[in-house]
Amino acid sequence: MNKYQKYCFQKADQSFYCFPSTWENAKNARVPKTSSVYGKFDEESNSYTVFQDEDITIVKYTLAIHKGRLPQSIEAIFYEKNEKWLPVNLVNLANGAEGYKISLNFDDRISRIKVVFKNNIADDYAFDVKYVESDKQAYYDKLEQQRKDDLLAAASIKCSTGNDLVNIYFQPCCSDYLRTEITLYRDGQLLAKYKVEEESFFKSINGLAYGEYTFVLKQYGNTNNIVLESPSISFKISPPQSKIVSGKPTVTNRW
Repeated sequence: MNKYQKYCFQKADQSFYCFPSTWENAKNARVPKTSSVYGKFDEESNSYTVFQDEDITIVKYTLAIHKGRLPQSIEAIFYEKNEKWLPVNLVNLANGAEGYKISLNFDDRISRIKVVFKNNIADDYAFDVKYVESDKQAYYDKLEQQRKDDLLAAASIKCSTGNDLVNIYFQPCCSDYLRTEITLYRDGQLLAKYKVEEESFFKSINGLAYGEYTFVLKQYGNTNNIVLESPSISFKISPPQSKIVSGKPTVTNRW
């Protein structure tokens, strides 16, 4: 961008806003933060970069170029695709503001955009369009974590303790639920595994000494595959507390 082109851009209060094409109108795109979230114009490198949303299934974006306070400085805008320059129509962006909307598609990319200034007050200005794709593995990992979180929430695992026992309660995490397996640990050492069949949704484990324990709950589907494995859940078996009532000790069991 030379000094004349830059001057025309500044006088026109030129603004770029990029947003997913699924947004219903350009008004949303005029929120200032979106100009850098989904896209960024760099006059030093003569390029506009569109950043893909973390949802990699969103591939279509709209670049809205606000015409600015001095519309007479801009004659037309074109985009280059397959080595051809194609015109962009002037449209209403929002609240009466005029500008241009250009479709940016990660699956069908345009390579450059060109601004033509009116009355040749400056040379035509063309800049590259660059695309930055999101991390696909991070997206799939996020989906998998969400799936696990949803199953864990559906299982609704709870426990309560008594003098020497723990009661563990749960719900089926999915429609093809078959059975549950509970693995009990103390100090990192495996103590026992308990199988809970389809019609029962709790397990009572007694004969436990005072101390801290953990358990992991697994649920299996109809094909005997693990569909849910909980994180390690801790509980503590404590001696009954006593308190003095009318000068005599009273034992209070904790349930």
